[in-house]
Amino acid sequence: MKKNILTLALIFFISSNFVNAQKFSFGAKFSPLASWSKVSNTDFYNYENDEFKVGVGFGPSLKIKMSDSFNTEIGAIFTWQGTQFNQTPISMNPDSSMNYETKLQYLQIPVIFEGQFKIAKKLSAAINFGAIPSVSLSSLVDVKNNVTGDMIATDHDFSASMFNLFLSAGAGTYFEFTDGVSLSTIILYNNGVIDVWYNKSNAEYIEKLDMKNNFISLNIGLHIDF
Repeated sequence: MKKNILTLALIFFISSNFVNAQKFSFGAKFSPLASWSKVSNTDFYNYENDEFKVGVGFGPSLKIKMSDSFNTEIGAIFTWQGTQFNQTPISMNPDSSMNYETKLQYLQIPVIFEGQFKIAKKLSAAINFGAIPSVSLSSLVDVKNNVTGDMIATDHDFSASMFNLFLSAGAGTYFEFTDGVSLSTIILYNNGVIDVWYNKSNAEYIEKLDMKNNFISLNIGLHIDF
């Protein structure tokens, strides 16, 4: 019931933005990103993030201008991101020390609220916050034995959650080339809140794992008012 109320409230808020919007801006975004794992330990293994993985995203973006200082942005961004983490056994069994490298592809639907204020004639600063519902398009993992260096599996299709949700916050700048044409550069921290390793009972390599993926993105956008 609570989820339904929140969903209706979000739909109402977005709808009212469309009705009252003074101006729209349409454009595209390109987003280099770096992602990592937040992995929980289990009764038998310890897990630790290994390193950042570089990825990328791109797609169309629509800004709904409520005023000169406030926008709502909605988009459809395809992202390729990944994580890498190590599995260390709590027992004395070194053969089960593994490295997992995930490859995740999402269709993300960002809903971002943005405040802007002028800092120069053609330059504005921006503060962003919002949420990014995401649909999983692909979830693969490479598994390597850390002791022997042998690859156990390559591009194994693991049972990831179908949906994910990232909470986002960040800041950046807007540069206005001419009237109605602007370039944005925004850095966003995106915190995943849904367990990616969804199928716990039938996982081929890991069971009962709770893994969330986070990423930092540099969102470069070009928008034209209409």
